[in-house]
Amino acid sequence: MLKIAVLDDERAQRDLLAEYLNRYETECGETFSVSLFASAQDFLQDNPAEYDVVLLDIQMPGVDGMTLSGYLYGHVLLRLRH
Repeated sequence: MLKIAVLDDERAQRDLLAEYLNRYETECGETFSVSLFASAQDFLQDNPAEYDVVLLDIQMPGVDGMTLSGYLYGHVLLRLRH
């Protein structure tokens, strides 16, 4: 089972992506665990290293998706490799 995080400051967009993922699960027989986050801060308070896939909104208040992706690469992914 893949753990997927969806980060978007707009609830409608988070819900839409969750709906797409649920539909894909049903149509393709896959199983996902989807967690929705309204901000990068909320996501970082969880355990980011637990997620297999992170879908990011590029423009969010506070920490945007591009900044967060750089942080994840530098602090989370590189630690997992060692």
